[in-house]
Amino acid sequence: MEFYLNSDSRCLPSELSDDFSLTSSSTPLAETSVPVKSEIGSYSSGRTSPGHDLGYHTLLTRQSLTPTPKSSNRSFEGEHGAPPSPWRDTSSYSDHMSSPSSALRTSSTLSDTEKLLATFKGKKLPRCSHFDRLTDELILKVFSYLSSNHLCVCARVCRRWYFLAWEPQLWTSITLTSEKINVNAGLKTLFRLLCRDSPSVCLTVERMCLNGCARLTDKGVWTIAKRCPELRSIEIRGCSNVTNTGVTDLVSRCLNLERLDLTGCCHVTSVEPRQTTVPVPEPAGSKPDSLPVCVRQLYLQYVDLTDCQALEDSGLKAFVRNCPQLTHLFLRRCVQLTDVAVKYIASYCVMLRELSVSDCLQVTDFGLYELAKLGPNLRYLSVAKCHQVSDAGVKQIARHCYKLRYLNVRGCEAVSDDSMEVLSRSCPRLRALDIGKCDVTDYGLKLLSEHCPNLKKLSLKSCDMVTDKGVRAIAYYCRGLQQLNIQDCAITVEGYRMVKRCCKRCIIEHTNPGFY
Repeated sequence: MEFYLNSDSRCLPSELSDDFSLTSSSTPLAETSVPVKSEIGSYSSGRTSPGHDLGYHTLLTRQSLTPTPKSSNRSFEGEHGAPPSPWRDTSSYSDHMSSPSSALRTSSTLSDTEKLLATFKGKKLPRCSHFDRLTDELILKVFSYLSSNHLCVCARVCRRWYFLAWEPQLWTSITLTSEKINVNAGLKTLFRLLCRDSPSVCLTVERMCLNGCARLTDKGVWTIAKRCPELRSIEIRGCSNVTNTGVTDLVSRCLNLERLDLTGCCHVTSVEPRQTTVPVPEPAGSKPDSLPVCVRQLYLQYVDLTDCQALEDSGLKAFVRNCPQLTHLFLRRCVQLTDVAVKYIASYCVMLRELSVSDCLQVTDFGLYELAKLGPNLRYLSVAKCHQVSDAGVKQIARHCYKLRYLNVRGCEAVSDDSMEVLSRSCPRLRALDIGKCDVTDYGLKLLSEHCPNLKKLSLKSCDMVTDKGVRAIAYYCRGLQQLNIQDCAITVEGYRMVKRCCKRCIIEHTNPGFY
């Protein structure tokens, strides 16, 4: 049996029609009229579709498809047997919708209809996330613990996270360490997204780490210098394509730069700001073309130029004369530097506290004589593998730099017990000492143990003349020893056990398999 809607009721508005009558093709209207109601509170219009039609019946619930018995108070016939009128009294409809229970029922059916429509269109309903209950301030607090790469991933989750992840306050520190990415283009896009408050600069970025970015060039460094005027620290280790041009742009524009790490930038020969000429009134007798050259002072405090093998004495002089506040300078394996460069360092960087010229083979005792002028400010000195350094230079350093905490003379074979005696008596605050492969004996170790009881780290690697006697003296007096290197030394099990017994927290490095 098929049911058809009354033709008069097909054009009724949904907000006015309340009941429709279904008429059978072979039965009178009054006997077969059955009300059918949709999920939204009004009766559906149109012809009912067969069960295999998935385009329409999914909009109806099971209740609406099941015929319901005729109620006595819902008659479709007019008074005195008159045909039912398709138009109802709107006042009764208003009274019906004005009741609270009806409004609540209507809102619930609307939500069910939205779910059915989403299912029909093949869309997935959004799931409630715990992050949706958090405020923007809390999410920003969580994001502040993420790295730069993780923030970029979070920006792809949803629209809300996109705007939160690119909040400038989260990007005070930027870290990009990949050899495959195009760093120049990536930095340009990154700063474009971060420049919200100001159109051309990003004032929140203070630290950048681009270690291992082999594709970084002077163009990328220029982008950093242009967009980050408040930059304070930058590391570009292993970026061999960076030259003096990029470094000059960086130190000239980033006026607050304090830390600069150029380890492995083999094409860098100097770190010098761009010179500017200032026109002034010409004195009598001067050339009309001459203009005084003004070089801006740098506020760098930490500079690492390790493995910058193209760095020469002249380039270092141009750098240090503009850095009077420099406190940490590392020049490891800058093989072209000589005692002249060391003299420039001692003359211009009077506040220097830490210096390393390890593997600078041309540095001699004359360079150490110049460094001794720094006095008690110098706390850290490494002249490892500077084979031209002898007892004379070490004694001079010990006498004048009496607040020395760390000394590395590894590989300086001309250093003997004479310098150890002066060092132990002049530098009682010594904490770490590396005298590997030096001409030091048990007598020198005994003097060190008696006058430097606060020694924490000691390396005796390849000291052939050191025996158990010297090690016992170190273990007995330096009870706070934390690290001891006795590789390739003539130390027996008795000396090893003495150190273990007296220095409970000491880590011993050795090559004797019988010590285990």
